[in-house]
Amino acid sequence: MQEIAAAAAMTKGAPYYHFRDKEDLFVHVFLREMHLLTDALSECLASATTFRDRLLAVVTIAVESGRSSFGQLVTEFDRHVSPERRRQLKQEHAAPASVVRAIFERAAQEGDLRRVDAATAYAVFIAILIGQGEIVRTEPELQEAVGWNAIAAPEAVVDLFLGGV
Repeated sequence: MQEIAAAAAMTKGAPYYHFRDKEDLFVHVFLREMHLLTDALSECLASATTFRDRLLAVVTIAVESGRSSFGQLVTEFDRHVSPERRRQLKQEHAAPASVVRAIFERAAQEGDLRRVDAATAYAVFIAILIGQGEIVRTEPELQEAVGWNAIAAPEAVVDLFLGGV
């Protein structure tokens, strides 16, 4: 907190006027970034006209956020924010996941999901995104094999998801 106060040209105690403690400050930073991510996703989805286009928007935003400091912020959030506070935040704030879940519900209503229900398709899609991100984060030498740095990576992920292997 002292370093933050110094960087903001404040007294050491000034941040405590705005935030209860370090966790509270971190949560506010996280929420701001999460809202920016959700807004960016909503903006990309506004021009998407098909289920594939919507999925492509999600993967593209996920790739971009994974390469940014947001990916590290999520890791730190899980590490430094208490489980009680995380539960509270999930109840009080809509996450980008709710926007993505709605894509699958819409796809089911429009007949784009024929073999599985929306919840199952959503769960598998999210697992693919998380899995690819984890491989890249924990196994950097696999980035090329996974295709994370390739320009076509979002398209490949979506096409594999929609078409299967």
